[in-house]
Amino acid sequence: MVSCLEIVARYRGRHITESDLGVVSQIIAAYPDGSRRFISKEVCKAWEWRQTNGTLKDMVCRSLLLLLQSKGLIKLPPPKCKLPNPLAGRKKPVKIEVDQIPIESAINKLYPIHLKQVR
Repeated sequence: MVSCLEIVARYRGRHITESDLGVVSQIIAAYPDGSRRFISKEVCKAWEWRQTNGTLKDMVCRSLLLLLQSKGLIKLPPPKCKLPNPLAGRKKPVKIEVDQIPIESAINKLYPIHLKQVR
């Protein structure tokens, strides 16, 4: 059983202890030019942190590392690359002009009427 005084964070059912922080800090210090992905994989290997299918919990670990950094418990290396956000530079669609002139006629003179569902 882990002492409550030693637990510094809880994340997705895992108790992060001061000794866990020591392992993370050692990995970061050992690979100062390593990417965040590489560091998270090394942390998963050190902790034997795997999914039920045996693969490393890499994405969960990266989220945990960001949480620990936001709490000031560790200092991650800067991101190696910034992925482009396709929505950031998206052009606005062309505005469609709709005829606003009212139709003044009997409905039976407008046949055939076709209705189409649009999004």
